[in-house]
Amino acid sequence: MEKTSSGNQSAEKRQKSIIVQFSVRLGLVITVLLITLGILSYISVSRGSERSISENIKGMVPVYADTIDSWNQQFIRELHLYTQSDFMKNGDVEGAVAWIRKNQDRRSADFSSVFFCTMDGIGESDMGQTLNLADRDYVKAMTKEGKDFYISNPLKSKLDDTLIYQVSVAAYDGNHKKLGFFTGVVTLAHLQKIVETVKVGTEGYLIVIDGDGVCLAAPSTDLIMKNMNDSTDPGIRAAVKRMTTGESGSEFIINSNGEKSYAFFGPIKNTTWSIAAVIPEKEVTGTAAELGKTQTVLCVIFIIILILITALTAWNVIKPLKNVEKTVLDIASGNADLTRRIDRTVNNEIGSIVNGFNRFVDKLQNIMTDLKKSKDDLSSSGNTLRASIEETSSAITQILSDIDSVKQEITNQSSSVEETAGAVTEISQNIVSLEKM
Repeated sequence: MEKTSSGNQSAEKRQKSIIVQFSVRLGLVITVLLITLGILSYISVSRGSERSISENIKGMVPVYADTIDSWNQQFIRELHLYTQSDFMKNGDVEGAVAWIRKNQDRRSADFSSVFFCTMDGIGESDMGQTLNLADRDYVKAMTKEGKDFYISNPLKSKLDDTLIYQVSVAAYDGNHKKLGFFTGVVTLAHLQKIVETVKVGTEGYLIVIDGDGVCLAAPSTDLIMKNMNDSTDPGIRAAVKRMTTGESGSEFIINSNGEKSYAFFGPIKNTTWSIAAVIPEKEVTGTAAELGKTQTVLCVIFIIILILITALTAWNVIKPLKNVEKTVLDIASGNADLTRRIDRTVNNEIGSIVNGFNRFVDKLQNIMTDLKKSKDDLSSSGNTLRASIEETSSAITQILSDIDSVKQEITNQSSSVEETAGAVTEISQNIVSLEKM
């Protein structure tokens, strides 16, 4: 019984081991498949998200550039009020200068000052100053290069050393003779305001640089008026080089904070400037990252659920085998009752095994019955043979006894013959003696 009990326990352990192994193996397969699917989905979504955001930002860069251009065009329209005045049409430069100085309070709030510059580079400010501006690039562009309007790169004002840029518009008299140009001085704070009010995505930002690579506006004021060509990041230097040549495109950069980002850039019309929309890499790949986290959680949940379902299914499938196991062990132990059969409770492969086992036991029982009958027949034949042998043995013993009796008789008769022979011999001798006489 102890052996049977230990056999049952070991069999149960083996059965449980099968369930665990099946569940673990299936779980590993499902895990690998889900992980593979998750990785492929992540890569696909990441690329799709990056492509989608990139296309959106690329499409928005011209819009951002047009916003700044529209702002500058507004400045140009405001200066037209000066260039198209009666003073200019009549060629009265002194009257125009006197008028802007007298009506300084009517100057647009967008300008910190307005001045008229003659063709020889002398500037007359509405604030009363007279300045020699012949060395300024924008003055050369308006007087030497024949520009009708020009938007300069940033510089320090000769009036108060503030960072400014100039918007200049040519002034003609009634005969279309160029008398000079009016310039509105715009502080970089206006440009900075535009940059700060525009949001690129969640954490992105705009940056504006001039034709020399100098930063005009950026969220970090530390960058303003710094030459971005001197950046330590090769990605930024590559982007600035392309921006100063008026290209549109994108570069992967690392900003001063060590944050990886994408920079999408394009030129600003009617200027030598360019604008870049910078968006952190994590925001570009954020959708894919969130999807990756969601997929990871779902994969873990699915794996646990599938393993549990698999284990329960395997247990329900293997459970009927316990009845088979118990019956086989019962038959194998004790008196080996071959009259016992296993009840078929399921109509599947295990049920077929049960039917096969029951048929096997039926045949085994028939064989054992035939063997028992043959044994009984052999036992009966043995008893008969034993009796015959005993009778034969008795007859042989009797024969041997009779032989001994005959032998004894022969011996007795031999003695009698010898005695008779001796008597005959004696008689013969007596006869011979008589003859001699």
